[in-house]
Amino acid sequence: MKKLIPILFILIHTVAFSQINFEKGYIIKSNYVKIECLIRNVAWKNNPTSIEYKASENEATQKMTINEMKEFNVGSYKYKRFTINIDRSSDNLNSMSHSKPFEFTTETLLLKALIEGPISLYSYEDGNLSRYFTSTGTEAEQLNYKQYIDDKTTSVAENSQFKQQLLNLLKSDNLQIKDFEKLNYKEKELIKLFEKYYGTNNTYDNFREKQNKSMVNFKAVVGVNFTTAKASNSLVYNSNYDFDSKAIPNLGLEIEYILPFNQNKWAIFFNPTYQKYEQTAQRKYMKASFDYSFIDLSFGIRHYFYVSQNSKIFVNTGYTTTVNLDSQFFQGTNELEVSKSANFFIGAGFNYKRYSLEARYNFKRNFLQDYTYWTSDYSSYGIAFSYKFL
Repeated sequence: MKKLIPILFILIHTVAFSQINFEKGYIIKSNYVKIECLIRNVAWKNNPTSIEYKASENEATQKMTINEMKEFNVGSYKYKRFTINIDRSSDNLNSMSHSKPFEFTTETLLLKALIEGPISLYSYEDGNLSRYFTSTGTEAEQLNYKQYIDDKTTSVAENSQFKQQLLNLLKSDNLQIKDFEKLNYKEKELIKLFEKYYGTNNTYDNFREKQNKSMVNFKAVVGVNFTTAKASNSLVYNSNYDFDSKAIPNLGLEIEYILPFNQNKWAIFFNPTYQKYEQTAQRKYMKASFDYSFIDLSFGIRHYFYVSQNSKIFVNTGYTTTVNLDSQFFQGTNELEVSKSANFFIGAGFNYKRYSLEARYNFKRNFLQDYTYWTSDYSSYGIAFSYKFL
């Protein structure tokens, strides 16, 4: 079992470096020459400044920067180059502006197409910064929204100029004043507004509806952990207790949130499991018993590597905190309270359709950490099988 995890990590490392998804697409260069090619589609979270492409499957990979292209399209992702005025004011309270007016800089960027038609909607994302733009031709204009600190009230205020911009731009019987008044500066709401504006008119393309979307998976989990525990008292002679390794079953759930970028290869998850460990250790003059009943609350991040349409391998890591249920540690007749403890973990596994098999290593946790002269550790490695039921 201990050899399983390193073998899985070697396998994943091999697949990760061999897996580069190039898909059919096109690039319009700065001189307006259009080239049909294969583009590496990474379902960008942040707007790219360059892309990788190749003329055909057997050709070498090349790189093209923003200065060399006007537009590219691969799969459901389309980006166009614009020179625009952009306000990069932060929404972070610690670095928020104290000025209501927008603070524009002129930049040349690749904007992501969300809705394209006679009036188009584009987006720009850079870390926590999100900005939206409209275009009716060769130029794009930012939809202006800004949070700032009002020095008179020392509170956060908003400059929501984008509502008036859209009201002036989107003239349609399908829209009413209230559609703009209640509008928030959010991608989903802006897209819905444009969809309502166009109605049943098929003169627009919705790129966003075809792109990566977030998903939530619910899984039932059952597994077995091979567990060891140790405890010792530095003040008492001959009080080092090594509890024998024991296989203990675990039962739980997993809630997995698939993130809406990078081809849905990233996920965060919450995995509560119930476990119970009982063991004794005998020294010459004293006996210790450890009855450990608990729920592990594991939070982690996972990365998938596609093997085929229905199968993936993955790696994950995270942090576990423990809720004690009815746990006791006895040294002879002396009872010690089992501490609430935590540890990190790493894992790797294989997923096929609704089924997953994972090998996981749980690092040591100190279950007697509330006692100065006691040291202890509890660690395990094991396998778990899960089934996605929602």
